Amino acid sequence: MSSFAQTNENRYKSRLDVKPKQKTMSQITTSSFKKKAFTYFQPTHLTLDRNINYQRSAAISQYFTNSLMVQTPKNYSTKTETPIALAESKAEESFSLEDKLFDNDKISVSNIYPNPADDAAWIKYNISSQVNEVKITFYNVLGSEIKEEILDKDANIKSISTKDWGNGIYLYQLSADGRSLVTKKLLVRHQ
Repeated sequence: MSSFAQTNENRYKSRLDVKPKQKTMSQITTSSFKKKAFTYFQPTHLTLDRNINYQRSAAISQYFTNSLMVQTPKNYSTKTETPIALAESKAEESFSLEDKLFDNDKISVSNIYPNPADDAAWIKYNISSQVNEVKITFYNVLGSEIKEEILDKDANIKSISTKDWGNGIYLYQLSADGRSLVTKKLLVRHQ
């Protein structure tokens, strides 16, 4: 009988009746590692499948713990305000925090709105006198320049006409003094 031939005992058995192979040591430690990683919140000492000891950095753990903690806002006031005034101030805060395209001590620029735009889009901004030139350049998805708008320091809002643009995705890039600061997308969809 050949070494590759089945024995009479295994010849009539289904593949489903054959016992599974024994797990190797690396498979056992990997599965136990997964269980340990989810059962403990922050294990301080782990053993990996290749007998490598791994210790979590206390500094990294502390950083993420602190970043997840709820902090009180800096401009929190203890005065009682009317619900309407409180709602308006929260709306202004959310606009100023979430809808900024770029914000530093010299330039503050909001995202273009509405996005998607139909016939026109607007942008709010504040520019200090320390900056010489701030402009927004619009590109199509192929990278060709469509339009360039220079933001005037005296004005705080700029209207951009998108009436002549075709439906599609455009990129707009904010640059100050010849240096590119940020690039975002604008969707133009005519009704």
